[in-house]
Amino acid sequence: MLLVLLALTVIGLAQGQWADVPWQAALFWCAICGLANLLAAPAAGHTYLSMSAPVNIAIAVLFPPAVAAVLVAVGSVSQLEVQRLTTPLRAGFNRTQIGLCTAAASLVLSLRPDPVLWTVLLAVVTYHLVNWTLVAGAERSLRGTPVVRVLAGFLPRGVVATGTYLSLGAMGVVLGLVYGDIGPWAVALLLLPLAGARQAVRATEDIQRVERERRELADRLVEEREGERLRIASDLHDTVLQNLAAVQVQADNVSAAVQRADPRGAELAGALRTGVDGTISDVRRVIANLRHAGIDGDGLIPTVKRYADAFSRHAGCAVDVRISGPVESLPTPIALLLLESCQEALTNVARHADAGSVLVHVEVHTGQVELRVEDDGRGFASDAEPNGFGLRLTREKLALVGGGCWVSSAPGRGTQVVVRVPLLPGGGGHGE
Repeated sequence: MLLVLLALTVIGLAQGQWADVPWQAALFWCAICGLANLLAAPAAGHTYLSMSAPVNIAIAVLFPPAVAAVLVAVGSVSQLEVQRLTTPLRAGFNRTQIGLCTAAASLVLSLRPDPVLWTVLLAVVTYHLVNWTLVAGAERSLRGTPVVRVLAGFLPRGVVATGTYLSLGAMGVVLGLVYGDIGPWAVALLLLPLAGARQAVRATEDIQRVERERRELADRLVEEREGERLRIASDLHDTVLQNLAAVQVQADNVSAAVQRADPRGAELAGALRTGVDGTISDVRRVIANLRHAGIDGDGLIPTVKRYADAFSRHAGCAVDVRISGPVESLPTPIALLLLESCQEALTNVARHADAGSVLVHVEVHTGQVELRVEDDGRGFASDAEPNGFGLRLTREKLALVGGGCWVSSAPGRGTQVVVRVPLLPGGGGHGE
């Protein structure tokens, strides 16, 4: 293929095809070829067509075959080349075969000075046939893939796809003819809609990515809630129910002792009362755990303070809770996010910090609310930030409402966790 391209170049030089080519126009179209080749537009279904084809066919209209082949071969840079995901040999093959396709289309168009319908259609069909034939031949040569199977993989299917190929090719002919009348401005007729189409494709991909992330987060939230439900059920089964069963046995013993006038009745009754007291304590503990999972009727700040007091008794370190601004006016979803973020930060303090004191500061600014949890513990290096499931889940929840979580620390200097959540005008939040 390289030899064929070189032969075309030599023949073009011998025939004087390069003599009358304005170098400014040649460089312009070479650059446009590279730009269009990096963009893609939706065709049909999940198929995307490179818009290099219309530009290449426009070059076939404007330049003789040898010149057109060289310009397209030089200008046809691809996304794979830019991202360094292909080898020089493959890139050379792609550039060469596209140049030969363009030369073939230019040769057909040169059959008549003024293109007519049959020459336009024949040039477009020739362009794609040469392209498909060369690619199928390469697949057959390198991998032994049958030509029919290769062609079936990328040939257009259905009237819509076939019409798209033909219309894009005809667009290239029109682009070349209009360029002869109005100059470079004609390219805007192609590139502006092309840029819009590409932007629409990227926007669609972004929406799909966000929806996929939302679904994944929803699945993890369901798993988290299911795990919490199972933990509560386990607590009820392992403590409350077993204690109640023991109380039931004690009650039977007391009843039997009373019936027999057994002097141990008072002792058994005392044991029964002790069992009831223990069961009540277990039930209160389960209820307290449930209350920690949400905001109680008094609002965010009393809930945070009660949780901080319980944490202080459990972890053995002082917790100072400070409030700035109208925190109680926060919507429930935002308040719940802040509570869960605070709980996760304090849990990490208990597990890793070995701190003597902790500051929890909730502050409402204009347009956002901020939570800071600072400890005076051992800290850690900046490249060793903990990234457990709880912290990841917290960040993902915050990201859903446009918020974020940042952790800063240094060895021996404690750790600071900052959570920020944006608020809608008027004090409302983005919660769901």
